[in-house]
Parts: sequence; structure tokens; C-alpha cells
Amino acid sequence: MALFAHDCPRCRLVGSTNRVDVYICETGFEDRSISIRFGDEPHEYKCMGGLEETRRVAVVTGIDGDYAVAVRMIDAERAAA
Repeated sequence: MALFAHDCPRCRLVGSTNRVDVYICETGFEDRSISIRFGDEPHEYKCMGGLEETRRVAVVTGIDGDYAVAVRMIDAERAAA
């Protein structure tokens, strides 16, 4: 269940932590965008171009950062599929 409102009809919730919701935008492109929402307001989110870009940023921002959390959630979802 999402913590915060997100009104993009193309986005699918991957998971939530106690501070963020992680979404994949199902645009139909090979490298879908990844959104990390941390509040209900329209400006309270971060968006990356895709998993590989998010993975690169996660390395820089650290293992406990929001991007690293997003990568772990998406990797776990893919492994379970």
C-alpha cells in the first residue's frame, strides 16, 4: 500500500518503506522511468530515467539512500518473477 498520493495512471507501485514509495512508469519503453515519492505534494518526488541510471546514482548516494532502496526493491521483484 502506498504511503503517498501518486496520480500517474502509467505508474505501478513496486513497494514502500517507512519513508518512500517506489514506482515504475510503465510507458512501454525498454528502460522505464523510476519515481521515488516522499510526500503527497506534486513536487515531492524524485524521478530517474531508468534502472541503470538509478543504479549509478545509488552507488554515489550510498547503500541507505532512496535510490539504493529503489534498486533493491526492483531487483527483488524481478528475481521473484
